[in-house]
Amino acid sequence: MPSPTKRKDPGIQIMQETAIAHFKDFFKSKGAHTTDTDYSFEEKTIGEQQGTKLSIIYQDKNKKTNRVLYHIKTPKVKNPNDYSNKCAAPVDLKELAVSKILQKIDWGSDEIHFIHNPVKPKHFYLASKDLGTNKTPSIGAFVPFFEIQKNFKTVNNASLSRDDVVTAFISLDIISRILGLTDTLGNPDNFGYIIFSDKTSQWKLLDFITPSLPRAYNNINIFRGFKKFSGRHNYNYDYIDFLIHIFQNKDTAEQKITSGLTFVKKVASRLHKAIDESLLEVTQYANKNHAILNIDLKSSLDDLYQYCQGSQNNLRRLKNKLESKRQNTTKPSLFIPNEPKSHTTRNTEKPIRKKQKR
Repeated sequence: MPSPTKRKDPGIQIMQETAIAHFKDFFKSKGAHTTDTDYSFEEKTIGEQQGTKLSIIYQDKNKKTNRVLYHIKTPKVKNPNDYSNKCAAPVDLKELAVSKILQKIDWGSDEIHFIHNPVKPKHFYLASKDLGTNKTPSIGAFVPFFEIQKNFKTVNNASLSRDDVVTAFISLDIISRILGLTDTLGNPDNFGYIIFSDKTSQWKLLDFITPSLPRAYNNINIFRGFKKFSGRHNYNYDYIDFLIHIFQNKDTAEQKITSGLTFVKKVASRLHKAIDESLLEVTQYANKNHAILNIDLKSSLDDLYQYCQGSQNNLRRLKNKLESKRQNTTKPSLFIPNEPKSHTTRNTEKPIRKKQKR
Protein backbone atom coordinates (compact mmCIF):
# COMPACT_ATOMS: atom_id res chain seq x y z
CA MET A 1 0.00 0.00 0.00
CA PRO A 2 1.29 3.49 -0.80
CA SER A 3 2.54 5.50 2.12
CA PRO A 4 0.25 8.40 3.07
CA THR A 5 1.78 11.77 3.83
CA LYS A 6 3.51 11.55 7.21
CA ARG A 7 1.70 13.68 9.76
CA LYS A 8 1.64 13.79 13.53
CA ASP A 9 -2.15 13.75 13.59
CA PRO A 10 -3.26 10.09 13.73
CA GLY A 11 -6.71 11.10 12.50
CA ILE A 12 -5.27 12.31 9.21
CA GLN A 13 -3.19 9.14 8.92
CA ILE A 14 -6.33 7.00 9.23
CA MET A 15 -8.17 9.27 6.78
CA GLN A 16 -5.46 8.87 4.14
CA GLU A 17 -5.21 5.11 4.55
CA THR A 18 -8.99 4.80 4.32
CA ALA A 19 -9.13 7.00 1.20
CA ILE A 20 -6.45 4.95 -0.58
CA ALA A 21 -8.32 1.71 0.08
CA HIS A 22 -11.62 3.24 -1.08
CA PHE A 23 -10.32 4.68 -4.33
CA LYS A 24 -8.30 1.58 -5.25
CA ASP A 25 -11.54 -0.36 -5.12
CA PHE A 26 -13.43 2.45 -6.91
CA PHE A 27 -11.07 2.67 -9.88
CA LYS A 28 -10.80 -1.10 -10.11
CA SER A 29 -14.60 -1.29 -10.39
CA LYS A 30 -14.41 1.18 -13.30
CA GLY A 31 -11.89 -0.95 -15.18
CA ALA A 32 -9.10 1.53 -14.42
CA HIS A 33 -5.63 0.68 -13.20
CA THR A 34 -3.58 2.32 -10.45
CA THR A 35 -0.33 1.48 -8.71
CA ASP A 36 0.85 2.27 -5.21
CA THR A 37 2.92 5.21 -6.46
CA ASP A 38 -0.10 6.83 -8.15
CA TYR A 39 -1.51 8.18 -4.87
CA SER A 40 -0.15 11.38 -3.35
CA PHE A 41 -1.50 13.72 -0.68
CA GLU A 42 -1.40 17.44 -0.12
CA GLU A 43 -1.92 19.06 3.22
CA LYS A 44 -5.21 20.85 3.87
CA THR A 45 -4.15 24.12 5.46
CA ILE A 46 -7.40 26.09 5.70
CA GLY A 47 -10.89 25.44 7.03
CA GLU A 48 -12.16 24.12 10.34
CA GLN A 49 -12.72 20.52 9.28
CA GLN A 50 -10.01 17.89 9.21
CA GLY A 51 -9.12 17.04 5.67
CA THR A 52 -6.61 16.31 2.95
CA LYS A 53 -6.24 16.47 -0.83
CA LEU A 54 -5.63 13.27 -2.75
CA SER A 55 -4.13 13.28 -6.25
CA ILE A 56 -4.50 10.06 -8.23
CA ILE A 57 -2.93 9.11 -11.56
CA TYR A 58 -4.70 6.23 -13.26
CA GLN A 59 -5.03 4.45 -16.57
CA ASP A 60 -8.59 4.10 -17.80
CA LYS A 61 -9.90 1.05 -19.63
CA ASN A 62 -8.65 2.55 -22.91
CA LYS A 63 -5.10 2.74 -21.50
CA LYS A 64 -5.24 6.55 -21.39
CA THR A 65 -3.41 8.16 -18.47
CA ASN A 66 -5.48 10.61 -16.39
CA ARG A 67 -5.06 12.61 -13.22
CA VAL A 68 -7.81 13.48 -10.78
CA LEU A 69 -7.88 15.43 -7.52
CA TYR A 70 -10.21 14.73 -4.61
CA HIS A 71 -10.92 16.84 -1.53
CA ILE A 72 -11.49 14.66 1.53
CA LYS A 73 -12.80 15.96 4.84
CA THR A 74 -14.69 15.05 7.96
CA PRO A 75 -18.35 16.12 8.12
CA LYS A 76 -19.21 19.36 9.84
CA VAL A 77 -19.52 19.21 13.62
CA LYS A 78 -22.26 21.27 15.25
CA ASN A 79 -20.42 21.61 18.57
CA PRO A 80 -16.73 20.86 17.86
CA ASN A 81 -15.67 21.59 21.43
CA ASP A 82 -17.71 18.60 22.57
CA TYR A 83 -15.55 16.18 20.57
CA SER A 84 -11.80 15.78 20.94
CA ASN A 85 -11.87 13.57 17.85
CA LYS A 86 -13.97 15.21 15.15
CA CYS A 87 -14.28 11.88 13.36
CA ALA A 88 -16.26 10.55 16.32
CA ALA A 89 -18.94 13.24 16.16
CA PRO A 90 -22.41 12.19 14.93
CA VAL A 91 -22.85 12.77 11.20
CA ASP A 92 -25.63 15.11 10.08
CA LEU A 93 -27.38 13.24 7.28
CA LYS A 94 -28.60 16.54 5.81
CA GLU A 95 -25.04 17.43 4.82
CA LEU A 96 -24.75 14.17 2.90
CA ALA A 97 -28.10 14.71 1.21
CA VAL A 98 -27.36 18.30 0.14
CA SER A 99 -24.02 17.23 -1.33
CA LYS A 100 -25.88 14.69 -3.44
CA ILE A 101 -28.64 17.15 -4.37
CA LEU A 102 -26.14 19.73 -5.61
CA GLN A 103 -24.35 17.05 -7.59
CA LYS A 104 -27.56 16.00 -9.32
CA ILE A 105 -28.55 19.54 -10.35
CA ASP A 106 -25.01 20.41 -11.55
CA TRP A 107 -24.34 22.95 -8.79
CA GLY A 108 -21.80 20.79 -6.97
CA SER A 109 -19.06 18.29 -7.69
CA ASP A 110 -20.02 15.57 -10.15
CA GLU A 111 -18.50 12.92 -7.85
CA ILE A 112 -19.43 12.58 -4.20
CA HIS A 113 -18.03 9.67 -2.18
CA PHE A 114 -19.07 8.47 1.25
CA ILE A 115 -15.96 6.84 2.72
CA HIS A 116 -15.66 4.86 5.93
CA ASN A 117 -13.10 2.60 7.53
CA PRO A 118 -14.61 -0.83 8.27
CA VAL A 119 -12.05 -1.54 11.02
CA LYS A 120 -12.15 1.94 12.56
CA PRO A 121 -15.68 2.61 13.87
CA LYS A 122 -16.92 6.20 13.74
CA HIS A 123 -14.42 7.23 11.08
CA PHE A 124 -16.46 8.64 8.19
CA TYR A 125 -15.37 11.05 5.46
CA LEU A 126 -16.81 12.97 2.55
CA ALA A 127 -14.81 13.11 -0.67
CA SER A 128 -15.59 15.27 -3.67
CA LYS A 129 -13.90 15.47 -7.03
CA ASP A 130 -12.18 18.80 -7.58
CA LEU A 131 -14.56 21.22 -9.30
CA GLY A 132 -11.91 22.16 -11.82
CA THR A 133 -11.76 18.61 -13.17
CA ASN A 134 -15.47 17.95 -13.44
CA LYS A 135 -16.13 18.06 -17.16
CA THR A 136 -14.58 17.31 -20.52
CA PRO A 137 -13.11 18.67 -22.71
CA SER A 138 -10.47 20.45 -20.67
CA ILE A 139 -11.64 23.48 -18.75
CA GLY A 140 -10.20 26.09 -16.47
CA ALA A 141 -9.99 25.77 -12.74
CA PHE A 142 -12.77 26.64 -10.35
CA VAL A 143 -12.65 30.39 -9.60
CA PRO A 144 -14.08 31.39 -6.18
CA PHE A 145 -16.10 34.58 -6.39
CA PHE A 146 -13.86 36.41 -3.93
CA GLU A 147 -11.18 36.52 -6.63
CA ILE A 148 -13.30 38.81 -8.79
CA GLN A 149 -15.60 40.47 -6.27
CA LYS A 150 -13.71 43.76 -6.37
CA ASN A 151 -13.80 44.13 -10.13
CA PHE A 152 -16.82 42.11 -11.22
CA LYS A 153 -18.85 45.23 -11.93
CA THR A 154 -16.64 45.78 -14.95
CA VAL A 155 -16.51 42.14 -16.06
CA ASN A 156 -17.71 42.03 -19.65
CA ASN A 157 -16.12 39.42 -21.86
CA ALA A 158 -17.06 36.30 -23.79
CA SER A 159 -16.44 34.09 -20.77
CA LEU A 160 -18.19 35.95 -17.96
CA SER A 161 -20.56 38.89 -18.26
CA ARG A 162 -22.59 40.82 -15.74
CA ASP A 163 -25.62 38.87 -16.97
CA ASP A 164 -23.88 35.70 -15.79
CA VAL A 165 -23.23 37.22 -12.39
CA VAL A 166 -26.79 38.49 -11.92
CA THR A 167 -28.36 35.20 -13.00
CA ALA A 168 -25.98 33.20 -10.79
CA PHE A 169 -26.77 35.35 -7.74
CA ILE A 170 -30.50 34.95 -8.21
CA SER A 171 -30.18 31.21 -8.83
CA LEU A 172 -27.95 30.62 -5.81
CA ASP A 173 -30.21 32.71 -3.59
CA ILE A 174 -33.17 30.56 -4.65
CA ILE A 175 -31.31 27.27 -4.10
CA SER A 176 -30.20 28.45 -0.67
CA ARG A 177 -33.73 29.39 0.35
CA ILE A 178 -35.30 26.17 -0.93
CA LEU A 179 -32.73 23.99 0.87
CA GLY A 180 -32.44 26.33 3.88
CA LEU A 181 -28.68 26.77 3.37
CA THR A 182 -26.54 29.53 4.82
CA ASP A 183 -22.91 30.55 4.27
CA THR A 184 -23.51 30.49 0.51
CA LEU A 185 -24.11 33.75 -1.34
CA GLY A 186 -22.96 35.64 1.74
CA ASN A 187 -19.54 33.97 1.59
CA PRO A 188 -17.59 34.70 -1.62
CA ASP A 189 -15.17 31.84 -0.81
CA ASN A 190 -17.94 29.27 -1.06
CA PHE A 191 -19.20 29.75 -4.60
CA GLY A 192 -17.77 30.57 -7.98
CA TYR A 193 -17.62 29.49 -11.57
CA ILE A 194 -15.80 27.33 -14.12
CA ILE A 195 -15.00 28.61 -17.60
CA PHE A 196 -15.60 25.99 -20.27
CA SER A 197 -13.49 25.76 -23.38
CA ASP A 198 -16.44 26.96 -25.46
CA LYS A 199 -16.48 30.23 -23.48
CA THR A 200 -19.51 29.40 -21.39
CA SER A 201 -19.48 29.34 -17.61
CA GLN A 202 -20.93 26.99 -15.02
CA TRP A 203 -21.52 28.29 -11.50
CA LYS A 204 -20.91 26.01 -8.54
CA LEU A 205 -21.50 25.96 -4.79
CA LEU A 206 -18.41 24.78 -2.95
CA ASP A 207 -19.56 24.71 0.66
CA PHE A 208 -22.61 25.43 2.81
CA ILE A 209 -24.21 25.08 6.23
CA THR A 210 -27.44 23.12 6.60
CA PRO A 211 -30.21 24.24 8.99
CA SER A 212 -30.02 22.73 12.45
CA LEU A 213 -33.56 23.37 13.70
CA PRO A 214 -36.59 21.59 12.18
CA ARG A 215 -38.63 24.80 12.23
CA ALA A 216 -36.27 26.15 9.56
CA TYR A 217 -36.95 23.29 7.14
CA ASN A 218 -40.39 24.43 5.98
CA ASN A 219 -40.14 28.12 5.04
CA ILE A 220 -43.67 29.50 4.68
CA ASN A 221 -42.24 32.98 3.97
CA ILE A 222 -39.83 31.88 1.27
CA PHE A 223 -41.27 34.16 -1.42
CA ARG A 224 -41.38 37.18 0.86
CA GLY A 225 -37.76 36.58 1.84
CA PHE A 226 -36.71 36.29 -1.81
CA LYS A 227 -38.71 39.37 -2.82
CA LYS A 228 -37.43 41.54 0.03
CA PHE A 229 -33.96 39.98 0.19
CA SER A 230 -34.38 39.18 3.86
CA GLY A 231 -34.34 36.34 6.32
CA ARG A 232 -31.26 34.46 7.50
CA HIS A 233 -29.38 35.36 4.32
CA ASN A 234 -27.32 38.43 5.23
CA TYR A 235 -24.63 39.86 2.99
CA ASN A 236 -21.88 42.16 4.25
CA TYR A 237 -19.22 42.11 1.58
CA ASP A 238 -17.71 44.50 -0.95
CA TYR A 239 -20.46 43.79 -3.44
CA ILE A 240 -23.36 44.54 -1.09
CA ASP A 241 -24.51 47.54 -3.16
CA PHE A 242 -24.75 45.37 -6.23
CA LEU A 243 -26.71 42.71 -4.35
CA ILE A 244 -29.10 45.29 -3.00
CA HIS A 245 -29.57 46.63 -6.51
CA ILE A 246 -30.42 43.15 -7.80
CA PHE A 247 -32.73 42.10 -4.99
CA GLN A 248 -34.20 45.26 -3.47
CA ASN A 249 -34.24 47.95 -6.14
CA LYS A 250 -37.79 48.70 -7.28
CA ASP A 251 -36.65 49.31 -10.84
CA THR A 252 -35.37 45.75 -11.16
CA ALA A 253 -37.91 44.01 -8.93
CA GLU A 254 -40.07 42.91 -11.84
CA GLN A 255 -37.08 41.57 -13.73
CA LYS A 256 -35.90 39.73 -10.63
CA ILE A 257 -39.24 37.92 -10.37
CA THR A 258 -39.06 36.99 -14.05
CA SER A 259 -35.48 35.76 -13.74
CA GLY A 260 -36.35 33.82 -10.60
CA LEU A 261 -39.30 32.14 -12.25
CA THR A 262 -37.21 31.26 -15.31
CA PHE A 263 -34.65 29.53 -13.12
CA VAL A 264 -37.22 27.76 -10.93
CA LYS A 265 -39.07 26.43 -13.98
CA LYS A 266 -35.79 25.22 -15.43
CA VAL A 267 -34.60 23.47 -12.29
CA ALA A 268 -37.88 22.45 -10.61
CA SER A 269 -38.30 18.95 -12.01
CA ARG A 270 -34.60 18.12 -11.60
CA LEU A 271 -34.50 19.49 -8.07
CA HIS A 272 -37.66 17.63 -7.07
CA LYS A 273 -36.17 14.40 -8.40
CA ALA A 274 -32.75 15.13 -6.87
CA ILE A 275 -34.24 15.61 -3.39
CA ASP A 276 -36.18 12.33 -3.58
CA GLU A 277 -33.21 10.38 -4.96
CA SER A 278 -30.80 11.83 -2.40
CA LEU A 279 -33.18 11.02 0.44
CA LEU A 280 -33.32 7.41 -0.75
CA GLU A 281 -29.55 7.08 -1.26
CA VAL A 282 -28.62 8.57 2.11
CA THR A 283 -31.32 6.55 3.88
CA GLN A 284 -29.98 3.32 2.39
CA TYR A 285 -26.42 4.24 3.34
CA ALA A 286 -27.44 5.17 6.88
CA ASN A 287 -29.41 1.98 7.39
CA LYS A 288 -26.33 -0.03 6.48
CA ASN A 289 -23.70 2.09 8.21
CA HIS A 290 -25.38 3.87 11.14
CA ALA A 291 -22.76 2.58 13.60
CA ILE A 292 -20.00 4.10 11.46
CA LEU A 293 -21.94 7.38 11.30
CA ASN A 294 -22.38 7.36 15.09
CA ILE A 295 -26.05 8.31 14.86
CA ASP A 296 -29.33 7.31 16.41
CA LEU A 297 -30.81 5.82 13.27
CA LYS A 298 -34.51 6.51 13.85
CA SER A 299 -34.19 10.12 14.95
CA SER A 300 -31.62 10.92 12.27
CA LEU A 301 -33.75 9.46 9.49
CA ASP A 302 -36.85 11.22 10.82
CA ASP A 303 -34.92 14.50 10.77
CA LEU A 304 -33.68 13.87 7.22
CA TYR A 305 -37.18 13.04 6.01
CA GLN A 306 -38.63 16.22 7.56
CA TYR A 307 -35.85 18.25 5.96
CA CYS A 308 -36.40 16.80 2.49
CA GLN A 309 -40.17 17.21 2.75
CA GLY A 310 -39.69 20.80 3.85
CA SER A 311 -37.40 21.44 0.88
CA GLN A 312 -39.99 19.99 -1.50
CA ASN A 313 -42.64 22.23 0.06
CA ASN A 314 -40.34 25.24 -0.31
CA LEU A 315 -39.80 24.46 -3.98
CA ARG A 316 -43.53 24.16 -4.70
CA ARG A 317 -44.38 27.20 -2.61
CA LEU A 318 -41.83 29.46 -4.29
CA LYS A 319 -42.71 28.28 -7.78
CA ASN A 320 -46.41 28.91 -7.20
CA LYS A 321 -45.79 32.35 -5.72
CA LEU A 322 -43.47 33.39 -8.53
CA GLU A 323 -46.02 32.32 -11.11
CA SER A 324 -48.86 34.14 -9.38
CA LYS A 325 -46.89 37.34 -8.72
CA ARG A 326 -45.19 37.68 -12.05
CA GLN A 327 -46.49 40.61 -14.01
CA ASN A 328 -47.00 40.54 -17.75
CA THR A 329 -43.78 41.83 -19.21
CA THR A 330 -41.77 41.55 -22.36
CA LYS A 331 -38.49 42.27 -20.59
CA PRO A 332 -35.90 39.47 -20.81
CA SER A 333 -35.14 37.33 -17.77
CA LEU A 334 -31.48 38.29 -17.96
CA PHE A 335 -30.71 41.91 -17.27
CA ILE A 336 -27.74 44.19 -16.76
CA PRO A 337 -28.51 46.50 -13.85
CA ASN A 338 -27.42 50.10 -13.84
CA GLU A 339 -24.52 51.15 -11.69
CA PRO A 340 -25.81 50.78 -8.10
CA LYS A 341 -26.30 53.86 -6.02
CA SER A 342 -24.41 54.11 -2.77
CA HIS A 343 -26.24 52.59 0.15
CA THR A 344 -26.36 54.83 3.19
CA THR A 345 -26.37 51.97 5.68
CA ARG A 346 -23.49 50.11 4.13
CA ASN A 347 -20.71 49.04 6.42
CA THR A 348 -17.70 50.93 5.08
CA GLU A 349 -15.17 48.84 6.92
CA LYS A 350 -13.29 46.46 4.70
CA PRO A 351 -14.61 42.97 5.44
CA ILE A 352 -12.32 40.21 6.48
CA ARG A 353 -12.45 37.50 3.87
CA LYS A 354 -13.22 34.18 5.42
CA LYS A 355 -10.87 31.34 4.79
CA GLN A 356 -12.15 28.82 2.27
CA LYS A 357 -13.43 25.64 3.83
CA ARG A 358 -12.64 22.51 1.87
